[in-house]
Amino acid sequence: MFTRAEETIDEKGFSNFKKAVISMLLGLAGFFGAYFSLNFSAGDFSLSIVWSTFIPLLAAMAYGEKFGLVAGTLGLGAFFPFFIWTNNGWACLLSSLGYLQFFVWHGYFAVRRSKFSGPWFDSLVIQLPSVLFYGAIIYLLYPPCFLYNPPFWAPDAQTFMPPQTVSSIALKSPLIMCMVTILSAFVLRISEVRLLFGLPVKKCSRGNGPVFMATVSSSLASWLLMLVFDDIFIGKDSPGFFPLINSPFEIISFVIIMSAG
Repeated sequence: MFTRAEETIDEKGFSNFKKAVISMLLGLAGFFGAYFSLNFSAGDFSLSIVWSTFIPLLAAMAYGEKFGLVAGTLGLGAFFPFFIWTNNGWACLLSSLGYLQFFVWHGYFAVRRSKFSGPWFDSLVIQLPSVLFYGAIIYLLYPPCFLYNPPFWAPDAQTFMPPQTVSSIALKSPLIMCMVTILSAFVLRISEVRLLFGLPVKKCSRGNGPVFMATVSSSLASWLLMLVFDDIFIGKDSPGFFPLINSPFEIISFVIIMSAG
């Protein structure tokens, strides 16, 4: 039913120790990158586009579920909610566990994808149960989590989150997870990245690096051009600069354009 696929997990590459170290570093990079998330206010809460989750996801997609677990735990890649959403209390634990299952899920199927081919093993397909599960637990379990606030580590945590905010997070988070999956899958096709991770490189992928840079540059230029036209033709009362991370519309347009690119 399935045929042998191009290797994604290279069992003859780096040692497990080296993979673990790389995974921890990727997790830490994702953790600290979360402090530079794109945020906008929703009352007493902050809705964030945590772009940096693609970094620990690289460990899972490159080396498998064990190293996705390392990136998410020892590398702290799944624990950023406790530090950037400090007033969510117990809901941070739910978010962290949700991101951890996201990393492990992708890692598990990355190993299977290295052995078998088929549309059901594609990263964009296998992510759907994971991201839908995350959205569901946010929608169903966030309200009870807030009822049990505050926990011992966050005495000032909120005890209620408006239903519309919960719904926004439950919808937004799976979409962002899908976007970071696309980004991680694309980054792992760059030959320089694969060499850095000790993964095999095919001749046909050696030009992916310049293509990636050109794609990112053109997408960024398109977004900036959109802001210029918006400022000239629509934002007549604007002070003459672009509040790049203050408007949710500009943030969302940035994510959509970069993902489409």
